Amino acid sequence: MALLAIRMMTSRPMDQLPARDRIVLYGQVSRAIRAAARPGDLAGHDGGGSFRLLLPNVGTTEALEISSKIKAAMRQEALRGRGGVELQISLESGFDEGVRCPPV
Repeated sequence: MALLAIRMMTSRPMDQLPARDRIVLYGQVSRAIRAAARPGDLAGHDGGGSFRLLLPNVGTTEALEISSKIKAAMRQEALRGRGGVELQISLESGFDEGVRCPPV
């Protein structure tokens, strides 16, 4: 099991972006995560520009591949803010494959 932490970094601080632009960015990152996730993976928005993706039954190699897919999907997105201004965004990700969950 791995927990992938994804942090969205923009050219301007998130709190300085208009709400409309933040919603567009969150939607684009969410779609990229959903496209890379497998059935049974659990994704969530952790607040601000942070997202988490819980990957059950996965090792280091597969977790890195999923992270790379998310980043590749975001590179293909043209991010435009208010008035057509292009927004620069990068994703930082890291994971811990030692995640242990108690039985439910």
